[in-house]
Amino acid sequence: MRNKFLILCWLTLLMVVAVACSNDSDAKNDGEFDLRASTAFNKNHVMFGHAESWMNEVEERTDGKVHFEVFTSEELIEAGKEYDGLNSGLADLGVGMLPGYDPQRFPLTEVTLLPLTETSLDIAMEAYLNLFESDVELQDGKTFYELEWEDEGIKALPAIITPEYLMSSTEDQINSKENISNLKLRTAARTHDFYAENIGANTISMPATDMYDALSRGALDGSFLSIADWNTYGFNELLKSTLEGVSLGHYAGVTGFTQEQWDEFPENVQEIMVETNKDMLPKEIEKLKQRTKENKKSNLEQGGKFVNLDDLDPDVQKLLISGLEKTWKDWIDAMEEEGHPGLEIARLWRDLILEAGGDVPEGVKEL
Repeated sequence: MRNKFLILCWLTLLMVVAVACSNDSDAKNDGEFDLRASTAFNKNHVMFGHAESWMNEVEERTDGKVHFEVFTSEELIEAGKEYDGLNSGLADLGVGMLPGYDPQRFPLTEVTLLPLTETSLDIAMEAYLNLFESDVELQDGKTFYELEWEDEGIKALPAIITPEYLMSSTEDQINSKENISNLKLRTAARTHDFYAENIGANTISMPATDMYDALSRGALDGSFLSIADWNTYGFNELLKSTLEGVSLGHYAGVTGFTQEQWDEFPENVQEIMVETNKDMLPKEIEKLKQRTKENKKSNLEQGGKFVNLDDLDPDVQKLLISGLEKTWKDWIDAMEEEGHPGLEIARLWRDLILEAGGDVPEGVKEL
């Protein structure tokens, strides 16, 4: 009797599991998905606007069959650890993921942070989208997308790219070699470290959330950051001098899924996600342009100054311009030493920037 009772219990349990699996299968066949979306940023960050618009529009275009539960400010996954978080199942997608925060796993996207002599948000966005679609083989017969994302088992959609990064300081001017050499700057990427070293400035590594306190105390003199992001951290009142005419690249983001998660979506849902992603970009670009104007206006009203490269002494101009070209070469060398196609990806990004209407240091055109 005891054995019969145990067998009956097991059969009942198996029936419950079978029904549950059947219900899960039916839900997937119906194309309904409740997705956990993780971002390291708060809702005011420049990288989150496009992600939020995209998620809202995807929900609308799928009639609510795709729903996102959003976790911001590293509530779910820390910045730079999205890959592990996605693969462990902590989140179903990462929005506003920055490959630059995980350069050992995603090294090639760092190319967008190389300095430029002529750029804009429109130029950089066009070049970035074309980078994703490029069929240029960089290494082992593989393209940028295949090397950076497919090889890591990630389905990535190109998200917004930030406005250009500029050098700003709490000092009144950035106008002499001595002034530059005394600066302690927070850098956001290896390319910025190279550039700071090439112009004789000092660098400090710290989270962006710690910068306001460091700038207020004088422990930090400035940073490389896009103007659009100043109000995220409350910098409008602190930064007194910003150098224009020297663009220190653009931070690029992605919306990322594991390939396994992406393959679970029906084809029509995949198409909606891809199309919506592209459709939202122009609106977000205009929002970031307006945000840049507002932050610049606010900074000027609080005593900030904007110094143009052309108005500086020739020796200072020469120092700042030569640092741009050397940064490209330093980055290429570092990438090649690590086994990555540094020269090939640098050439590709250069060509995409030029095709989009931007410009690069003269020496870079000869690479």
